[in-house]
Amino acid sequence: MGVAIVGTGLWCALGRHPADVAAAMVRGDNGHRTGPEGTTAALSGAGFSGQVDPCVEVLSQVVTEALGGRAADALVIGCCNGGLHSRALARVQTDRALELLERGLVSSIGPAVADRCGLRVPVFTVSTACTSSALALGFGMDLVASGLADRVVVGGVDLLNPRVSSGFKRLGALADGACAPFSSPSGMSLGEGAAALVLERRDGAGPDAIWLAGRGAAADGWHQTAPDPRGQGMARSIAAALADAGVHPDEVDWFDAQGTGTDANDAAEAQALVRVFTGPIPVTAPKSRLGHTLGAAGALETALAVEALVSNAVPAIASFTEPRPGAPPGALRVPLQKELSCGVVNTAAFGGSNASLVVRTRPSEPLFDPTPVGVLSIARVGPDEVAGLLPRRARIRDPRARLLCAAVRVALEQAGLARGDPARAQAGLAVSVGAHPPGAARQFVDRLNTDSPEGAARAFSGSVPNAATGWACKLHGLLGPTSTWVGPGLVALVEAMLRLQRRPGPEHMVVAAVDVATPGALEHALLAGVAPPQEGAVALVLSRGPAPSRLRTMALEPASWDVTQALACTESLLALERALQSGASRLEQAGVQIELLH
Repeated sequence: MGVAIVGTGLWCALGRHPADVAAAMVRGDNGHRTGPEGTTAALSGAGFSGQVDPCVEVLSQVVTEALGGRAADALVIGCCNGGLHSRALARVQTDRALELLERGLVSSIGPAVADRCGLRVPVFTVSTACTSSALALGFGMDLVASGLADRVVVGGVDLLNPRVSSGFKRLGALADGACAPFSSPSGMSLGEGAAALVLERRDGAGPDAIWLAGRGAAADGWHQTAPDPRGQGMARSIAAALADAGVHPDEVDWFDAQGTGTDANDAAEAQALVRVFTGPIPVTAPKSRLGHTLGAAGALETALAVEALVSNAVPAIASFTEPRPGAPPGALRVPLQKELSCGVVNTAAFGGSNASLVVRTRPSEPLFDPTPVGVLSIARVGPDEVAGLLPRRARIRDPRARLLCAAVRVALEQAGLARGDPARAQAGLAVSVGAHPPGAARQFVDRLNTDSPEGAARAFSGSVPNAATGWACKLHGLLGPTSTWVGPGLVALVEAMLRLQRRPGPEHMVVAAVDVATPGALEHALLAGVAPPQEGAVALVLSRGPAPSRLRTMALEPASWDVTQALACTESLLALERALQSGASRLEQAGVQIELLH
């Protein structure tokens, strides 16, 4: 029994059909174009109706293409900047401000796509900047492999936006032209796109089957924007994906690099390759032809890896002239054309997030242990308690990050996981946050308008939803798999439970949810005539080992969407705490049923 990829759809700078785009890349085509906004890789033939957010329109089309008329049991999407277009319109069309603000929430993209595609299924949204859709694929794989779903559609989308371009420009990360990963000049170039993959549980290997064989993730615990220069976080993620797939590094035919083109990312990734592989491995970098599509990159590049396995051809790195010092010796200057059976897709992101996937032509049966997971501790922290729980050296200003770090500290201490304990270092962190962007997103716009480049750069790095998760991993030394979900805390709980039930995997997972009255949340509350979210954070530690209370995911159920579900995400974890205290046997929310064993 394995997880097969039975359908793909994509839309990027080189076209709208996976096979055609893959062939164009092998042929040497490049999607970058130079215009008033610089050199970018914009969608080919894009035109939007204006009836929905452009991200919804694009992703709906590729989801429909991937499904090909099939049904699905769940929709999982990864997105970083979805809804920016609608939120910008809300500033202009004030008579529609509430509608556009709600349409512009990252958490609204998935439900709107499900509605347009006729899917009445649970919808899950992960937002971890550039690893978003890679982590979404990993979660979709877990849903199928665990038996919670027979078929899951996973998508990723992000579109070009002037605010995002300005942020990377303030960081000094953009190249003067198209990016040249591992070569010169250094710097990234932005692109846009969407992709969807359909995952299905299947017995045995068909003649043309392609399998999502493994997934891995790890935290750097290093810096909010720069990767660990030693490549340790990336290496742990890649090694975890290979172990999950039961694949030895020598069995990998090629490596699909994060390959953004920046000095810091490329050098760290080259170090990661040395740590994982015993010798040179062929390396490609799709961003050299498609630009960096941010939250869509994992899904888009995995869909292209499927085509590489089908056509037995991997494209060369565009614009590669002379290698930079330390560049991987296997960087492809010409296409790799041979019989292929296994590839690795790698992604990395702000907040120290790393996620990797293994695709191959043979099935790998994921190992799941259905034993319920234990609850070691539950901690609640309010705004008035934070100051005494954070070290002064931390210098964390963002209220969401401060609350999260404080709650995680208390939960870890109650669970007896001390700093320096190897079990703590290997633990992962799954977090649910409110749908509105962090306060840093508004600060970034304000500082752009006041021409404060350094302040704008700092605010931009904190504007992604997983910024708080990155702070918590760094402060508390959590280096295992990490994810950030937009919506109820029960979603992060399910992801953490599935990780603990996989073999191999972490022994402990920290689950947390945090609510903050960000500027966007306050504006939305005023327009909607509702109370803003009550600020606070909840964290719990889960374990494979013995515990007084244990949990098991029972089923996924169709769930109606209400925007309020993504505005107060701590409530479902507080409901779990109450259920454990009362001896209840079941908890249900957001399309998920959890069984409680006492």
